[in-house]
Formats: sequence, C-alpha cells, structure tokens
Amino acid sequence: VLEWIDKNPIYMSVNWTCAMDVAIRATNWIHAYFNFEDLMGEDLEFKEKFNKSLYEHGKFIYKNLEKCIKYSNNHYLSDLVGLIYLGLYFEGLHNGLKDHKKWLKYGVEELEKEMFIQNNSDGTNYETSTSYHRLVTELFLYTT
Repeated sequence: VLEWIDKNPIYMSVNWTCAMDVAIRATNWIHAYFNFEDLMGEDLEFKEKFNKSLYEHGKFIYKNLEKCIKYSNNHYLSDLVGLIYLGLYFEGLHNGLKDHKKWLKYGVEELEKEMFIQNNSDGTNYETSTSYHRLVTELFLYTT
C-alpha cells in the first residue's frame, strides 16, 4: 500500500481518473486494514501515510461524484459506498477532521434514495445487466 501511495500521487496517474475506482480502492483498503491490523502493530508511519491517503480518497470522491443528471448508475452508487466507508472509518479515529461527517451524511442520505432509483419494483437493477445487478446488490449489502 505504501509503495502504491508513493507511486500514485493524487491527480497524477490513471488511478485518479474515475471516482468509482477511487471509492472501490478505499473500501478495499479499509477492509484490508481491519483484517491485518493486528499484524501491523503500532506502525505509526504506516498509519499516518495510510490515513492521509484515505483522506485524499474521500476528498477526491466527494469532489468528483459521478451522478448523472437524468439517471444515476452503479458508478454513483460506488461513490456513495466509498464515502460511507470513509466517513465511518474517520469517525472511529476521532482525529478532529471534519470532512468525514459530510461524506457520511451525504452518502447515507443518497444511498437511501438510490435503493429505490437503482432497482425496479421486482428487485432487478434498472440498468438491466446481470453484472450490474450483482454489483449493485453487493454494494447495498456491504453498506447496510
């Protein structure tokens, strides 16, 4: 993770072009962090760099939300999930940062709306793609 952070500064690589990708990466990193937290011990250098990068992820996602005017889609939903995960992660750190509160509030409010927008009354995804249906279902399940 630290090598990736060093080689991919924010806005300086292809890895910072799509908010959905940034959100999925942040979500995966948070899962990995909690799975391996005991192995890392008190590596303060890692935690400081990791948290700074996650904070940059949150700012990037919030600034580059992929909400389409007429219809939202799985990209926007991924953005929301990233904001929720980041909001909860930073809430748990009690580090005095404020942006995470607006990320969490916005993410939760929009996610509730998207549950009805992204799904038809029969439970299928409105994008009518099996892979998108699976992705959207996973995003809702992981977040709720």
